[in-house]
Amino acid sequence: MIRGGKGLVVAAMVAATSATGVACSWGDTGDAARPAGRRIPDRGSSFVPKPGATTPVLALVPPPYDVGSTAAALEHWPDIVPGIETRAFTSFDRRGGNDDGFAGTWSELYEDDRAEHVIFDAAGPGVLRTLWFTSKVDGNGPLALGQVRFYFDGESEPRIAIDADALFAPGGSPFVAPLVAGNQLTSGGFASWAPLPYRGRLRITTERRAGFYAAHYETFPPDWNVDSYVARTEDAKLVDAFEATGPSALPLDDVALDTTVTGAGEIDVLRFEPTTPLDADPRAARLRITFDRAAKPQVDVPLPAFFGSGLGDATIRSVAWTMQPGLWESRLPMPFWESYRITVTGLSGKLRAHVSPSKRTRETAGYLEAHWNEARPTSTGSDFVYVDTTGTGKLIGTVLAVEPLAPYGETVNKQWWEGDLRSSADGRRTPSIHGTGHEDDHLGGWSNEFLSRPFTQPMQGCPKTELLDTNGQYNANASMYRLWPGITFTNALRHTTEHGAGNGRSLNYSSVAFLYRRPEPSTTRTDAFDVTDREAAAAHAYAAGAPRIEAITSAFEGEDASALSSDTHHYDSAVSFELAVDPKNDGVVLRRLFDATHGGERASIEVDGSVVATIYVAEYDPDRRWMERDVFLPPQITKGKTRLHVRLVPEGDFNAARFEAWSVKSPF
Repeated sequence: MIRGGKGLVVAAMVAATSATGVACSWGDTGDAARPAGRRIPDRGSSFVPKPGATTPVLALVPPPYDVGSTAAALEHWPDIVPGIETRAFTSFDRRGGNDDGFAGTWSELYEDDRAEHVIFDAAGPGVLRTLWFTSKVDGNGPLALGQVRFYFDGESEPRIAIDADALFAPGGSPFVAPLVAGNQLTSGGFASWAPLPYRGRLRITTERRAGFYAAHYETFPPDWNVDSYVARTEDAKLVDAFEATGPSALPLDDVALDTTVTGAGEIDVLRFEPTTPLDADPRAARLRITFDRAAKPQVDVPLPAFFGSGLGDATIRSVAWTMQPGLWESRLPMPFWESYRITVTGLSGKLRAHVSPSKRTRETAGYLEAHWNEARPTSTGSDFVYVDTTGTGKLIGTVLAVEPLAPYGETVNKQWWEGDLRSSADGRRTPSIHGTGHEDDHLGGWSNEFLSRPFTQPMQGCPKTELLDTNGQYNANASMYRLWPGITFTNALRHTTEHGAGNGRSLNYSSVAFLYRRPEPSTTRTDAFDVTDREAAAAHAYAAGAPRIEAITSAFEGEDASALSSDTHHYDSAVSFELAVDPKNDGVVLRRLFDATHGGERASIEVDGSVVATIYVAEYDPDRRWMERDVFLPPQITKGKTRLHVRLVPEGDFNAARFEAWSVKSPF
C-alpha cells in the first residue's frame, strides 16, 4: 500500500460569527467562485442581518431525524421527507468530452486568495456524505494532493486540515475505519463516508490541484436546525453499521417459496439459501414481492441481483446485502400495512425471513421497489437507464452488470467504464449528479485495478469480475453495486449512465434500481414566467430596475444537448416578483433558470418581507451554459398563502431567465 503522510491534524476553530437565529448564512470568506485558475476576492456580504435590523428571519425547527448522521439516514431509508436534495460536485468534463480529471481541467471550482484549490463550496444547511478521489497516475499511486482543508460557516481557518493520503489511511476522528478506505481496499479509489454537516457553508480545498474527484452532499430546508461539524466527533452508529455487514443474528422463520402473509409489519431480513447450482444465466431465477395487494409486484427481478450481484454468486459484505456460498441475504427494510406475497421461481432453495412490528406510518413511508432493466446491447448515443419513474420517493441503491460483446478491441469493447452517471430529479434539466465514470459511481479507481481486484465495501463495490483480456487496458464482465443515503424526488426521477464516453460503446448492460416510492407526486408547478415576457412579467409584479439583457443560445448539461434560445436579465440591484402557490402547501420549491457561464452567483431570498435563505451556486459552465437550480421555501413562510412576494438581493452578477413555483403537498 502506498500512502503519503501520517496522522491527522484537526484544527478546531470556534466560529466568531455564528448564525444565531438565521437558517442560512456565512461571514466573509475571502473568495468567490470563478472559472478555474482565476482568483477573485470575495465581495464581502455575509447575508446576515445587521444588528438592529427589523427584517424578520425564519424560526429554526428540528429536522425529522438527525440528518447530519448518515447512520440515521440509512435507518430512515423508507421515510420520504420533502425538502431534501442530493447533489454532487465532480470533475466531469463540462464540454461533454472525457477530460474528467486526466488533465485537471475541471478538478476545481476556483482558486481562493490563498491559492488553494476549491473543490466544494455550498451554502447550508446541508451535509457532505461522501468524498472520493483517485490518483492522477494509476490505481496504486498516492493522491499527493497535500493538505485537504475543510472550512465551515465562513471561518478564515479550517476546522479540519489533513494530508490527503492520511485522510484515507485511516486516521483520527472523523475519518476513522471503516468509514474511509484507501486505494488498496477499493481497487484504486480513495473513499470517505464520514458525514460532515454544516449550518451556513462548507468549503473544501486541496493544496495541489486534484485529478478525478466527486463529493456527494445533501441540502436541507433552510429552517432546519442543523449544527455544523464539531471537532473530534464521528458518526459512531455508522461505524457500527459498516462493521455489521455479515449475516443477521436475528431469529429467522422459514417461508415457503410462494407465500402470502396478512397484517402489518416490516421485513427486516430476507435470506435465500440455494440448494441447487444457479443456471448459467443468472436471470433465470426470479424473485417477486407484492406489498398490500398492489396490481403488480413492486419487486420483480432476477434473484441474485436482488441480493447485490448481477453475475450470480459473489462475495458481498455491505450494509444492505451479504452474499456468500449458500447464503444470500438482504437487509433492506420492507414496510407493509396490509399484506405481502413473496414468490421465488427458477431455483431451488430455502427462504427465511424476519418480520418485525410496524416501525413507520403509511402516511410518511414508501414501498420498496426494485426496477429491473436490461439492454442487450446498449444503444450507441443513448444513456442506459437505471430507472425513469414518477411519484414521490428516494433512490437508495443500484446493481449494475456489464458484459462486453467481445474481449478485445480498445475502441470497440473496452473503455465502457468511462460512462458518466447522470441523475435528474423532479424535471430539472440540470442533473443534480453528473459523475466521471463507472469507477466514481462505485467509488473505485482506475480500470485495470477496478477490474482485476474485485472488492466489497459497506456502501459500494465491484464484487465480481470475469477477466476477458489483460492486454493494455483490461476488459471483463463486471458486477457493481452502489448504495445511497437517498436521492429524493417529489414528482419524477431519471437515473442513468453513459456506456463509454458519449455513449460510444455497445455492450450488454443490466441493472436493478432500489427505491422507496409512492406513485402520487408531491409537487405540482403552480406558476411560472419568463422574465423577458413583458405581459407575463407584469402579471407577476416583476420589478427589476434596469437589468442588462443578454440573448443566449446554448444547452444544458446531461443527456439532451439540444439548444435552448432565450434572453436573461442580469441584475445589479434587488429584483422582486410574485408567484401563485397552493394554500394547502407543505412548502414551495422556487426554481430558477439562469446562465451559468461565470459561477459564484449568490443572492439572499426574502418572502413576504422575511429573510428565508441564500441562493449560492459555485459551479460554472462556459460551454453548456443553461442551468436550473431549486431552493426550498419552508411551510412556515408559505403555508396558507395563495401568492408569495419574493425579493432577491443579489451580490455581484446574478441573472435569471425564468422563475417557477412548485407547491409541495403530501401525497399520502
